Amino acid sequence: MLDEGCYFLRRNLPEMVKTVNNNITQSCMRILNCYLVKYEEDEIKKVSAEQIEQLAAQIKHLFMFAFIWSVGGTTDLVGRKRFDAWIKERMQKHGV
Repeated sequence: MLDEGCYFLRRNLPEMVKTVNNNITQSCMRILNCYLVKYEEDEIKKVSAEQIEQLAAQIKHLFMFAFIWSVGGTTDLVGRKRFDAWIKERMQKHGV
């Protein structure tokens, strides 16, 4: 999905500030990590099976949130409208 998004961005969306694909990917992963950090276990905190099930149910949606903000957030208003139509099509295709 990130490859597709970066390709679409480069071909179809004007950027206010130029980016490179590895920064887009890193931004996506950092946003996603904000939601995953609470599932990291340590010697004091354990993650329950119920919490893991909740995460599994939400992971597609969390990824899409991170993806939309990291790829779609770099463009202007016209690009965001194009990105909106493109991402809605992709979300339907991937069942999100």
